[in-house]
Amino acid sequence: MVIGGVALAAWSEPRHTDDVDLIVAWPKKQQSILKEALIAVGAKPTSTAMRVLFEKTWTRFATGGPKLDIHIASSAHDVEALQHRVSMKAEGQNVPVANAEDLLLYKLKAWREQDQVDVLRLLREVKDMDHAYIEAWLDRIAKREGCPMRDRWTDALARAKRT
Repeated sequence: MVIGGVALAAWSEPRHTDDVDLIVAWPKKQQSILKEALIAVGAKPTSTAMRVLFEKTWTRFATGGPKLDIHIASSAHDVEALQHRVSMKAEGQNVPVANAEDLLLYKLKAWREQDQVDVLRLLREVKDMDHAYIEAWLDRIAKREGCPMRDRWTDALARAKRT
């Protein structure tokens, strides 16, 4: 499932991004198949990179085109987000992307400057955002990730109202 700037295009005007962020559900015992798929798109996955990837860490793979940032689904939220994914057309292909609420949660978790801008865009442009769903995940993600999800959410809502 695509998240990040590419997925944002399903919910808002596209913006420039130089990478594709992917959450994948992939069993470690089939690591070799994922490695072959990465090679097929021009990546050079080393044994070290594959080990790091399966240790539940975001791992970047250069492809000669856009970089691929990949994370193996490891949390309850990752699993549920994959179940709620939607399809977006891109270059004639159906691409699985995070729904607006899960994308917003991933952006709240990352909380870099561009993520904060993206959260505000989502709050302004997605009119039927399910705030109850988002709020149900805030404390669980905060506990697992060690980040102040509820404070970020409150801040984002306040900033969205001001603009």
